[in-house]
Amino acid sequence: MSKSSGFTLIEAVIVLALIGIVSAISAIFLNQWLPGYRLKAAACDLFNNMHYAKSQAVTENREWAVVFSAGAPQRYVVVSSGPDGVISTPGDNIESRSVVLSSYGSGVAFGHQPGATKVDSAAAITDNVDYVDDELIFAPNGTAGATGYVYITGNKPKTYAVGTFASGLVRLKQWDGSAWQ
Repeated sequence: MSKSSGFTLIEAVIVLALIGIVSAISAIFLNQWLPGYRLKAAACDLFNNMHYAKSQAVTENREWAVVFSAGAPQRYVVVSSGPDGVISTPGDNIESRSVVLSSYGSGVAFGHQPGATKVDSAAAITDNVDYVDDELIFAPNGTAGATGYVYITGNKPKTYAVGTFASGLVRLKQWDGSAWQ
């Protein structure tokens, strides 16, 4: 009596069918999960870039800014004040980082869910970039020019708010449908 080893054709086909079924189910869940992940990644990147601008302002002892553009394409740019140390003279400012929101995919853009209010207020959001002239400026001591927020949304029914206190503290909040968390 001979004993054969290996897989039969039927066993191989069954394993391949199971792999296909698991892959199809995974793809469905991935497509549902991906837009929320991309939106959160965009909010976290903005949070990190605000921290970067603040730390560079302190390190280099000069103004740094995050400049927002709500026009097409929606983007923000992290800018050093250049040799004169002042952001208000744009001729010598140095662009450090530039982020186009559409590069995240999944409809990521400046915006908010219907019904969302301003952070720390019951007032309706009237501007998705809450900074004067759409510009957040960090002074050499790390303070921000003003308190404000930037609201980001996407294809998922979520909104993130990334902003600062005048003290320079950078915050990241998520709208849960009725309040900021």
